[in-house]
Amino acid sequence: MNVMFKHQSLNREFELSMEAQTTRNVTGKLQTVNWQIMKEQWPHLKDIPFPSTGGKKKIY
Repeated sequence: MNVMFKHQSLNREFELSMEAQTTRNVTGKLQTVNWQIMKEQWPHLKDIPFPSTGGKKKIY
């Protein structure tokens, strides 16, 4: 479905109208990744404090 929306600057001096297409599921069947486990496979990622996915299996 097509939707119309506007972007406006905080001071309201600039406004841009746009049209975009929507979809019910933008991620398809994409599954979450537990980066706490995966980062052990790549040394350059070992010190990054990735957030927890909270046990979710699917990305919404």
